[in-house]
Amino acid sequence: MPSRRSRKQEIQEFSDALVRAARDPEEPQPLCAGYSDRYVDYDELPSAEQAQSLCAPCPLVKMCHIAARAERPVWGIRGGRVWIDRRQAPRK
Repeated sequence: MPSRRSRKQEIQEFSDALVRAARDPEEPQPLCAGYSDRYVDYDELPSAEQAQSLCAPCPLVKMCHIAARAERPVWGIRGGRVWIDRRQAPRK
């Protein structure tokens, strides 16, 4: 039976994937890179459904979601979820 990775290991895996993506354009690239206007810079947060659809095609979405749950972002979209004051916004 394979051993389960710790949350710290999962966060590190995501961080490593971002570093590889920054160094090598052949590595899977996060869709949000370079598009802060779609993912962070807005006056009104998108709905949970909109956030999920924005992130769904990203090859790093699963790792991003795991890292976001551990890090609890202050604001914005991470891993296909909307975050406000370090909490996931409820789905309506």
